[in-house]
Formats: sequence, C-alpha cells, structure tokens
Amino acid sequence: MQPREKILAAVLGGVVALFLLKALYDKGAGLVEQRQARVVALQRDVNQQKLTIEAGAMAAERIAEWESRSLPSDRDLARTQYHNWLLSLADKTKLKDVDVSGTGGLEHRSGVYHRLDYVVGGRGNLQQLTQFLHEFYAAGHLHQIRTAAVKPTGGDPNDLGLTFTVSALVLPGADREDRLAEGLSSPLARGDLAAYAGIAARRPLEPYTPPPPPPQPRVAREAPRPTPPRPPAFNVAAHAVVTAILGVGDAPQAWVRVRTTEETLKLREGDDFKVGALSGTVVRINGRSMEFTSGGKLHLVALGDSLAKAIVVPDDES
Repeated sequence: MQPREKILAAVLGGVVALFLLKALYDKGAGLVEQRQARVVALQRDVNQQKLTIEAGAMAAERIAEWESRSLPSDRDLARTQYHNWLLSLADKTKLKDVDVSGTGGLEHRSGVYHRLDYVVGGRGNLQQLTQFLHEFYAAGHLHQIRTAAVKPTGGDPNDLGLTFTVSALVLPGADREDRLAEGLSSPLARGDLAAYAGIAARRPLEPYTPPPPPPQPRVAREAPRPTPPRPPAFNVAAHAVVTAILGVGDAPQAWVRVRTTEETLKLREGDDFKVGALSGTVVRINGRSMEFTSGGKLHLVALGDSLAKAIVVPDDES
C-alpha cells in the first residue's frame, strides 16, 4: 500500500470512529435525559402525594374538630337538647315573649351531616341583642344564625322585635350520642362581652340628634370707630353778593349776584327772596346797604358783601 493510500485509510478510519462515538454519545445523552425526566415526574408525584396526605390530615383534624362541636349523634335527643339550649340562652339574656320552634331539617345526600332548623322570636333592647349574639357565637356549637330581623315594636325605641332563623348540624361521627358538647369556647375577635358594650351605646334606631356645634373662638371686638362729622352743608348765601344799589324810578333797587347759578336778583323793598337755605324779605334799601328780615330778625348787609355776612341788627336799633 502506498503512503498516500495509508493516509487516506487513516483519515477514513478516524471519520468512522468519530461517527461511531457521536452515535454512542447521542444514545447515552438520550438515556440520561429520559432518566432525568422520569426522576422529575416521580418527584412531582411524590410531592403531590405529600400534599394529598397533608390535605387529608388537615381535613381529618377539621372533621374531628367539627365532630367535637356537633350536636349529639342521636337526632331526636339533639333536636330536643338544642331546643332547650336556645330557650336557656333567651332566658339568660332576659328576652321577653320568647318563642322557639323547630322547622324540620335537611339530610345531606351522602349522609355527611343532618341539619336542624329553628326559628327564635322575642323582644329585647339593643344591649340584650348584643349579649344574645355574643353568647350564641361564643358557645362553640356547630351552628349559625342564617337570618336575623330586628325592628322597633312601635313604642319605646329601645324595645325591639327579634326574629332569628338558626341552623345546627348533627354529624354521624360525633363523639357524643346523648348530650350537647360542654366546655366549648370560641373567643370572638374582640374578646369578652364588655368589648362589645359600645354597640348598645350607639342607639342606631333612635332619631338622629346632631352633635352640638363646636364652640366658636372668641374674637376681640374692636372699639367702635367714632362717626366722622358730617361735612358742612354748602352755603349758597356765601356766594350771593350785593353788587349794586340803584335808583330805578322813585324806588331804590338792590342787585344780588348769585355766583353759583350766575343769576342776578333785582330786589325792591318788600320783595321776598330765597338763596339756598336763606330766605327773607327786603325791608329797606339805603345808599350803601340793604336791610332784610329772616327768621324773625332784622339783618343788614353792606354793598359788596355776601348775604352770609349780613349782621343781625339789635331790636333797639331797628
């Protein structure tokens, strides 16, 4: 065999060997993956079985707890004893006109439980209602209030008509046959009855009375400001000036110029005039003055002066 042929044969042999190794690796890897998948599936099954066992254990604990709270397994005794227990609860809370009646029951199809139904009626105030509900749920029996009707009776707002429909369960596996469970206690969220005393204090059925308004803060009152004096009235007479005294015919005449209206009054003796708030009657006109009466008094105003500057003439000079 030539050297070249030997080389080709070696190369071909190496390729075949690699192919065989690849095939063996793929087969081995596939087996490993299958085994890992199988392990994962088995682990999942184991976990599921554990969950099922734990759920079963929890269910068994719950069923055992329910059986310890159930009414007696003897249904006739259970019906009578629970009826008496409801009466004693109403008596303990001092309800009035109490009536407890059974309304039959319901049998679960698979016989898991038997339900007894009752109607409880009576009258009481909100405090008694609170105590009744607290005692009922704290008792721990396997029971519940399905419906509750509370309404005023029409008189005293604290006198309430109460009606409850109650259901209690009888489990065939109850740990007692002829008596109710004793010593049960199911503490409520807030504890004992005293923690619920605030319910009665709310008085929800009485007419609403709004709370008194908050006291208003005292505001210091400022001293009243003095009323400013009224401005003096405009005196038109101060702008009415005697501008001329003339002889017109046989009688003298006084001219009074009212500057606020640009009017000239030409007055003779005996004429009445009114300038602003001033009114009067001309009595005498002299060469340099005019006399007039106003307000029952005689006034004298000189030529060139305003009527406001007129002076009162004393009686003995008139």
